[in-house]
Amino acid sequence: MATSLRELVTVIVTTSAIPSNPSTSVLEDVLTSFSFVPGLNSCDTILTCDGYVLKSTEGESKFKSMRINEDELANYLEYQERARIVFRRHLGYEDADAGSLLHSSTSSTSTIRIGARLRAETTVVSNHPIDLASLCHTMNAHRNILHYIGFSSRKSLRRTQRPHPCLPPAPAQTFGPHVLSPLFFWYDKPHVGRTSQYRSFVYGHGRFQTGDFIEDTMGHAMLADLKHRGMSGHADYGTWTYVNQHMTHEPTLRHRSGRHFRETVFLRSSKKKGKQDVPRGMATGDSGHDGARCPLESGSSDDSADDE
Repeated sequence: MATSLRELVTVIVTTSAIPSNPSTSVLEDVLTSFSFVPGLNSCDTILTCDGYVLKSTEGESKFKSMRINEDELANYLEYQERARIVFRRHLGYEDADAGSLLHSSTSSTSTIRIGARLRAETTVVSNHPIDLASLCHTMNAHRNILHYIGFSSRKSLRRTQRPHPCLPPAPAQTFGPHVLSPLFFWYDKPHVGRTSQYRSFVYGHGRFQTGDFIEDTMGHAMLADLKHRGMSGHADYGTWTYVNQHMTHEPTLRHRSGRHFRETVFLRSSKKKGKQDVPRGMATGDSGHDGARCPLESGSSDDSADDE
């Protein structure tokens, strides 16, 4: 009997304060996209909300570094409560299912966990139907080679196609039914990652401090290491990019920009009724093809502006 995707994958969604808070529009778009991956809606899900630093000075907030003012903090906290409701509704939990959801927080993060336990892998949202169960089985069949399989946005696809000049070309290789290309940078975009690799290799060497972004630490350290050691060092990381065999030069990930989202208010006076239209939110700045943090990123602000 084939193993279900639920037994293979735990979904981790990472999100942070963005200008659209407390709207959950960006998050809901990401959850809707789960339908592109058969079985993904049935998987256990963890929602993590990035920490923040309350600004003590005047000036524009910096969402990338999570420095926000009191009003933005209030919106962010309200967003987290709304996100909890959205997740429960998306996964079909009733209010009586008290044991199904755990809510914990620290000074740096707030975590809403829906499901029983971290079962296997972190994952992924794509704008193309992907047999994720097959991809996980392929990873398990090549445990010493495949530790991370990422999905390309437009910008990361260009980087994959044009590797760093200090590194050799990275031709795609076939693993079972899938085609994968070596990846020389640890992106925090949506990806499938081996849990044991995260526990022992990524987080087991004291690389991180509270609040660090994995791209700014692990990503750049990895690139520097590979520049020094060349392709011989790539096996330690086991990072690969999924290649769509039918559209090899097309991205497999659609970015829903959280930084470009703005609440646009329409105020139209009505002489007859003496009323104004209810304010509405409008998403802007989204071209075709970001979680995954994922893990899956939902409106994460760290690189959304330059990864369209």
